[in-house]
Amino acid sequence: MAYENTAGLNVTNQYGPRTTGGARGVYEIDGYKNEFVVDGVDVGIQYLFPRGDGIRVYYIDKTFATGTITSIKIGGIEVNGATDAAPVQLYKENVGTIVVTGMTGGKLIIGYKNVAGDKDLRGPAFPPYKDQIVTSVSVTSATMALGVGATGQISALALPASAPQTFDYVSADVTKATVSALGVVTGVAAGTSVITVRAAGDYTKTATVTVTVS
Repeated sequence: MAYENTAGLNVTNQYGPRTTGGARGVYEIDGYKNEFVVDGVDVGIQYLFPRGDGIRVYYIDKTFATGTITSIKIGGIEVNGATDAAPVQLYKENVGTIVVTGMTGGKLIIGYKNVAGDKDLRGPAFPPYKDQIVTSVSVTSATMALGVGATGQISALALPASAPQTFDYVSADVTKATVSALGVVTGVAAGTSVITVRAAGDYTKTATVTVTVS
């Protein structure tokens, strides 16, 4: 893909080619095409895509993969259904690992493009951008007391309120308390466990609940 000629055009990105004028170019949201291959034996590959201002996953090729793939997460964000018509945006703030669920062997190809330009200046092709970035996670109560076999619900909130309200839950000691994908805690045995609540789209944003089982 050639670099565009910016002479006389008020552009903020370097991607093209472009044959018409305009504020930031008709290909403003389009970057270089790349492929990332996940080998079937890999588990929890560190997310090391070229970062820049983020990437956009635009296709998944399962032709050479075996098993029934039910989920593909990059840094906690689901990309399994990504298509060119409905790509999945991964911001540079996104961190974590690549986790493929249901793949038993072979190779999986993830097609992506670097994001061109500055997302803060981008037009409304995929709105809203900044409003969906989680800035913090909080819980209604930082403590929970349960009896053995009893259950309790963790109530979490991601800010800003416009951000996705989806979370992952991890128990530090499953011999004392377990937690479901929906945040339901079950007391297992007398003792204490700390439940970490993570924003599904950004594992760096967390809150904790200390569970005491008696």
